[in-house]
Amino acid sequence: MLEIFTLGRFSISMGAKKLTAIGSRKAEAILVYLAVEGGVHSRDSLAALFWPESPQSKAMISLRVALSSLRKYVGDYLEITQITVTMKPGSRVYLDIFDLETNLAQNQIERALEIYQGDFLEGFHIQGSVEFEDWQLWEGERIRIIMVSTLQNAISTEIEMGDYKKGQHLARQLLRLDDLNEFAHHQYMLSLALDGQRNAALNHYKTCQQIFLVELGIEPSLEIQNLQQEIVRGEIKVQSKQFLSKHNLPLLQTSFIGREQDVDQLVQLLGTPSCRLLTLVGPGGFGKTRLAVKVASEIWQNYQDGAYFVPLEKVTSVIYLIPTIAEAIRFDLDDHISETDPIDQLLDYLSNCSMLIILDGYEHLIPDVRLVDLLLQNCPQLKILVTSRQKLNLKSEFTFLIKGLSVPTQNQAEFSEIPDSLQLFEERAAQANNEFHLSPGETPQAVRICRLVDGMPLGIELAATWTSVLSCQEIGDEIEKNIDFLETTMSDVPEKHRSLRAVFERSYNELTADQRIILSKISVFHGGFQRQSAQQIAGARLSHLSDLYNKSLIRRNIGGRMDMHRSIQHFAAEKLSKLPDEYKTTKENHARYFYKLVKDREHDLMGPGMVLAREEIRSDLENVRSALSWAISVWDQETLNNFIYQFFVFLLTHGWHIGILEIDTMIDQIRNVAG
Repeated sequence: MLEIFTLGRFSISMGAKKLTAIGSRKAEAILVYLAVEGGVHSRDSLAALFWPESPQSKAMISLRVALSSLRKYVGDYLEITQITVTMKPGSRVYLDIFDLETNLAQNQIERALEIYQGDFLEGFHIQGSVEFEDWQLWEGERIRIIMVSTLQNAISTEIEMGDYKKGQHLARQLLRLDDLNEFAHHQYMLSLALDGQRNAALNHYKTCQQIFLVELGIEPSLEIQNLQQEIVRGEIKVQSKQFLSKHNLPLLQTSFIGREQDVDQLVQLLGTPSCRLLTLVGPGGFGKTRLAVKVASEIWQNYQDGAYFVPLEKVTSVIYLIPTIAEAIRFDLDDHISETDPIDQLLDYLSNCSMLIILDGYEHLIPDVRLVDLLLQNCPQLKILVTSRQKLNLKSEFTFLIKGLSVPTQNQAEFSEIPDSLQLFEERAAQANNEFHLSPGETPQAVRICRLVDGMPLGIELAATWTSVLSCQEIGDEIEKNIDFLETTMSDVPEKHRSLRAVFERSYNELTADQRIILSKISVFHGGFQRQSAQQIAGARLSHLSDLYNKSLIRRNIGGRMDMHRSIQHFAAEKLSKLPDEYKTTKENHARYFYKLVKDREHDLMGPGMVLAREEIRSDLENVRSALSWAISVWDQETLNNFIYQFFVFLLTHGWHIGILEIDTMIDQIRNVAG
């Protein structure tokens, strides 16, 4: 077995023997990259990744040397052809980060702690490869976030269940990984105090204070300082509270359907001491506001000073955020007589308040999050629930990704219970048309509508309003033609939610010029894409994809593939179509890329590498079809014939019955082009 250890000091073992060297540092980096990413990688892409500053010919020579070293030492675990490189399917390879994620998912915390010997590829450096360094940082941060968040959740759970000794142990382990983790210091002190170890808790405060002073030159957070004072006064015990009915939460005008699990998870998160800033992140139209209001309505009585909803749509600058919050929580700022700055007045008022504040729609105020940070630092009993299309990027922030409602995957007759998206469509359709009934004949078309909008609540509600004049099939047909179909003129619907176009335009306008171009270009992909293909076809660097992901405009799926919400893709494709030169170049790049993908796999498809090559093309089959469609429209006959031939080779392995359908479709396209 080949064992690759990347957490802490990098090492490779084969059997019981440790491999001290397998050639160059870049050879080691290539092996790690292949093992972590999986899949098949072209030599061209690897050369560009690891030798980006070298001419292609020189980079290919350097890659050949590195692969020669790998073949010598670990050749039994690699499949290296003249075109591609991959880990050999079925070979026994142990990778510690996969083992770590498996144990964390199974809540095997102790085993995970044994595996996590340090950060991903700690101290591992190679020269002249910025792209690899970006990937290394991306992967390392992802693993660290998973590790820390799982530990934090486990610590909170153990303390809530009364197992203070276990809570102390896990907090110590988290501090071993990060001695500046304020959550770990706080929970360690709390668990000691609850366990009757008052002196130990106070002694740890001194240790914590010394660490922060030496390493950062600051005192521990106010939350830790306040906990220390509570321990000194002997106040760490269950206290009764008198609750006042204080809130301004808006009433939901329609029923709240689905998301029971989301509500439960959010209520639990906000109930943990460590979670003081929680951001609901997702695209527009996914129900972030309604979910936040629903959660707040469930728990507002837990806060002695109430819960307050602060809409930010009309707040054009952070300077107006202070008076907006003050107005929502019914606090009068003195801007006439008092010489105290309004921000200090607000902080002083909230410093002793037990309160939940909902900041709704923060995305257009990012990156200025200074006031939120000040509130958290100075108001220890305050909790903030934010809705935004991107996270705030504060150290204390917990994020919760909002996805679409569950989408039907089968006919209603086979449902054990009606999926949330279909239930929402049926109820809103009945509101629009009191004669509407979801009959067995209409159900498949209603399911189609829910799929077309990928479970987006706003899209489903807008579609349902049309049931008074159109059948479900007609509604689905119109959605496929044009996203402008999904709009309403209802006066009590906020203007930003009266159409999908309004939602998407708002997100689009908040992007930089580069981000807009990249978003438009990656709309040419169908069925998702890999980071490498996005870079070569659309010029999308990792930083571009990271920005779009953080703004909830693209999604990352299992296996590392990315995709876009169907409606967002239609919108972005429309933007690209308005840039004729960019449209033609990007479509041509897309077609050439996937033509090359199929062409380069011909040898493998007709040999022992057939299964792997076939699966690789299958994963991008929708992209290949789209590329072929473009080629039929604009390519010269000779090149088109070559593409069609290569595609036929694939169809021979893909299945004859599907192949016949593909050929019929291709013939129809050629006839249409020929007139």
